[in-house]
Amino acid sequence: MAEEPHTVLGDPGLVGSAAQQLTSALVSALRDRQARAQALAGATRTAALLEATPDLEALSYYPHLLAWDLSQLPAKMSVVPVVLLDTFEDTGDRHRDFEWLLQRLVWLMPNVFFIIGGRSRLPWADPALHGQLDWTGPAAWPDLATSTAGVPQPRGAVSTGRQHLIGDLSPEDCEAHLARRLVQDGQPLISADIRAAITARSHGLPLHLDLAVSRFLEIRRTGRTPIPADFDCTFPALLARTLSDLTPEERHLLRSVALLDAFDLDLATQTAGLTHQAAAPRLAERPLISENPYALWPYHLHRAIRSAVQDDEHSDDR
Repeated sequence: MAEEPHTVLGDPGLVGSAAQQLTSALVSALRDRQARAQALAGATRTAALLEATPDLEALSYYPHLLAWDLSQLPAKMSVVPVVLLDTFEDTGDRHRDFEWLLQRLVWLMPNVFFIIGGRSRLPWADPALHGQLDWTGPAAWPDLATSTAGVPQPRGAVSTGRQHLIGDLSPEDCEAHLARRLVQDGQPLISADIRAAITARSHGLPLHLDLAVSRFLEIRRTGRTPIPADFDCTFPALLARTLSDLTPEERHLLRSVALLDAFDLDLATQTAGLTHQAAAPRLAERPLISENPYALWPYHLHRAIRSAVQDDEHSDDR
């Protein structure tokens, strides 16, 4: 006699399995609901973003959700992401649309370390940009302001960025530096036409700007009024002052490496035909030598100094 087939409800094993799957699904749904509720409560913009049309305006706020997600990581898994934005001056235009998106990205992710490189000063602390970007002025970016006197500092606020100026300044920054360096009765002492002449010949080298200011003051001390022609040259005063601080061996070494795009200490010594390397490390420590420790040839002269050394017609040992 054949056995009757078991029904689903008649098999205790199947019933238990179905009950377990149902329980698991309910627990999972409750956990998802709890996670969603926590997300809505923790990330203040989540609910609005879920309801918004996913256009450019809405999507530009999504970094806030990523920043909140990063902040929820356990302490042992916590990290600080680093984002590098180089040649930032390429974002500039008269509408600032791309810069507006990048600034919103930076502002909405305070737990991310942004490194912004460019030839010009980051102008976000300038009140004149009000209306062009979301957050402007020294109150929003106190560490980017050229002067923070009288700027209220939010209690418990974290740093909103620091600015470190390195060589090869843009023409705009050269002009701003010269205008602020010497001031009389609240006005720049160096006239606009002289500032333009110095900027054009400096190639953005801060040392060139400093020496030009020194020459400007020296001319005034003689009783003569400086004119643009005094600075419209390869700036022999830069070369004369630089060489006067060097020993004869260092001067010879400097003239030798001016023939090279880049060098290390051994190459510099051999190019100069010296029998010992003592002068090369001393020269490398001078501020006129730039160093990139990650390059194959780590040392190089700024192009303005190379040009001045190669075209020197004023030094006794030229």
